[in-house]
Amino acid sequence: MPPKFAAMIKIVLVCTFYTPAIPFALIFTIPGLVLWYWADKYVLLKRAALPNAIGDNLSDAMVEFLEYAAFTFAVRILLFE
Repeated sequence: MPPKFAAMIKIVLVCTFYTPAIPFALIFTIPGLVLWYWADKYVLLKRAALPNAIGDNLSDAMVEFLEYAAFTFAVRILLFE
């Protein structure tokens, strides 16, 4: 699970960085993340033998990284404007 969280955070940060230049990035990213969520949920509930235990520290770290998304968006707007 931690590599999947890291990949999702990376996708969100890259999307917020390039959204001012490529507005269609959100149109493709949001449905992609939703589909990824449902695919992982299906695999976890139906195909996986034993779900991985996720601690509270991982969730807290993910929320902290999401706080950088707004900053990344603002920096990218400054660079493109």
